[in-house]
Amino acid sequence: MALRGWAALTRGDTLRAPEYFQEALKLAPQHVGALAGLMETYRARQDWIPALVYAEKLEATLAPSPDFAQEADLIRRRAVEAMVEQARVARRQGDVAQATHWYRQAAARALADARLQLEVGDWFRSLGQAQEALPYYQLAHQNDPDDIQALRRLAEALVETRQWLQARPLLERLARSEPSQRRWAELLQTADLEVQRSAVSTEYQQIERAPYVTRGQVAAMLYLEIPRIAQEPLSGPPPIILDLEDHWARTFIQKVAAMGLIPLFDNHTFQPHRVVQRGEFAFILYNVLRYFRRDDLVKVPAGLTVPDVSPLHRYYGPIRYAVALGLLPLEPDGTFRPGQNVSGSQALRAIQSLGNLLR
Repeated sequence: MALRGWAALTRGDTLRAPEYFQEALKLAPQHVGALAGLMETYRARQDWIPALVYAEKLEATLAPSPDFAQEADLIRRRAVEAMVEQARVARRQGDVAQATHWYRQAAARALADARLQLEVGDWFRSLGQAQEALPYYQLAHQNDPDDIQALRRLAEALVETRQWLQARPLLERLARSEPSQRRWAELLQTADLEVQRSAVSTEYQQIERAPYVTRGQVAAMLYLEIPRIAQEPLSGPPPIILDLEDHWARTFIQKVAAMGLIPLFDNHTFQPHRVVQRGEFAFILYNVLRYFRRDDLVKVPAGLTVPDVSPLHRYYGPIRYAVALGLLPLEPDGTFRPGQNVSGSQALRAIQSLGNLLR
């Protein structure tokens, strides 16, 4: 049957030849002559995708041969071009499944083609599948580490999938390469914060569910939830703090203490395990606003009264300000309860709202 197929192919009968070759393969699925005949038949038709199917079967069957490898590579290149065109046609027609199928097939056969890998990555990202796009962007970047477009795409996909540790060196490089693009510097700062957050993830995740918060926990929330605090440069040496030892929030405490957001005690201690009450917490929030010169965000109404906080209370002004801004609302009975502990969820919500006000 294979010989009949070759005879038909020699006569230029590319319609009958495949029938003979297929019959031969039914009898012997790895018949080299039939596989080669089908490859040549489809190649003669310039039907590159099925030609590649049989070229790949021959590659798996034959011993390595430079001549055949060259021929197979030519067919592969043409087939990949045809697959990409099929994918683009499917995209224009809105056929997501077919576009995805052909893009996958093409990318798997052209691993060294950085442009194609980028296109396939962009396709998945356009579908909101950044995680799916990542391997293609990684290949594009590996193939051409100096390609700024591949670097951008990979960094963006890592950010979208919140893989901050891997994204950080790429963002650092982009911030240096494109200093006029402020978003790289901003994303780099976010990456730094997220890496720090992950380093203390167990302790930090416990805060939101806690019935009360400590001074150390408040320092961590200020640093990690308000980017401007982490970004603020400091002049002069850091303050001397005697009681931090190996506290998990030590880095955050040192920064907010140096900025004066949570003041130290006279004996140079911070007392990170001391529980924070609502009055002191209002004072801390006000310190942040005053530090960034945003204490004029709202004019406290003259008629705003807090029944359980007298004008002589040490935190009277900050409490009224926190109430006016909605950071610490009054209780249902209209009282503030300055001596009541602040819960983790209340503190986190207030600090996140404050961070939004400072953007």
